[in-house]
Amino acid sequence: MALTVAACGSSSTAAGPSAPATTAAPAPVPGDTLTATLSDFHIALSSRSVPAGTYTIKVSNAGNTLHALDVAGPGGTVAASPSVLPGQSTTVSVTLPAGSYHLYCPIANHRAMGMDVVLTVQGGGGGSTVTTVAGSSY
Repeated sequence: MALTVAACGSSSTAAGPSAPATTAAPAPVPGDTLTATLSDFHIALSSRSVPAGTYTIKVSNAGNTLHALDVAGPGGTVAASPSVLPGQSTTVSVTLPAGSYHLYCPIANHRAMGMDVVLTVQGGGGGSTVTTVAGSSY
């Protein structure tokens, strides 16, 4: 008894399946919304480096205690959110010229407990504009 096997396939020269293309998230640009997620006791920013310009910062409290967000730069505090209850959020709009800014929680000793992160702003830009606050919970 003879067994005949027919091979099916293509004569492609590909070495195997190609890996799916991965794309990096685009860098923030002025006008974008940055996200600051506050937890007990950490701040996670959606980006740690941005070009100079105006941004809206969405401040979300993912922790179990009251938090807030202050933005301090070369000229002092340039933005401050109201206090945000756990599970709530607010927004802060701010114009940031080039420089380094500390984003931190001003409540009690939260900053000393690790709620302080540096945002680097690159490029030219004008003076700071103080905040606009919307959707606050305090």
